[in-house]
Amino acid sequence: MNFSQLKLINEMLSNQDRSKLKFFFGFYLTGMLLESFSIALVIPFLHIIMQDNLTFLNFIPFDFNQLEKIEIISIILIIIFIFFTLKTLFLVFVKFKEAKFLQNLHQSMSNRLFSTYLSLPYKFHLNTNSANLIRNMSDVSHYIITIKSLMVLTIEFLILFGLAFLLLFYEPKGTLTSLMVIGTTGYLFYLS
Repeated sequence: MNFSQLKLINEMLSNQDRSKLKFFFGFYLTGMLLESFSIALVIPFLHIIMQDNLTFLNFIPFDFNQLEKIEIISIILIIIFIFFTLKTLFLVFVKFKEAKFLQNLHQSMSNRLFSTYLSLPYKFHLNTNSANLIRNMSDVSHYIITIKSLMVLTIEFLILFGLAFLLLFYEPKGTLTSLMVIGTTGYLFYLS
């Protein structure tokens, strides 16, 4: 895909469609934060399982020393389960809205193009090959697939960014070392 195709897709979108895409970007940012936080929730759980020291939970206004270790693990597992359930429901809602948006976008773009063809003079249709018109109508599906691919790429990039930030927060040396090794390996494969 090149920039001329992206420019064409941008021109085909209405202002309302562009604002909905911005709205989805907000959904994707929220999804990235939920994904990062869900992984961050697992770290205290693993810390409790591996160690008996619960001093890292002192910021919570509850005395965890009154509870047994198994009770604390059960409470954290319930919190993790509730959070993962809410996150999954949110992501299913976003995917549902995304599918509905893409379906409506496909329908509106097809209708606009068809209406444009219908409003053209009869002489245009006599001079134009109908195969070109049919091809243009079917190209709408390719544009919708491109928009969907860009949406998926956006959310995956945001999740990758969120996870990299989380890893940098918890283990900066290991993350930077891993990124350098992966980057160098990728660059060497690119050169060969």
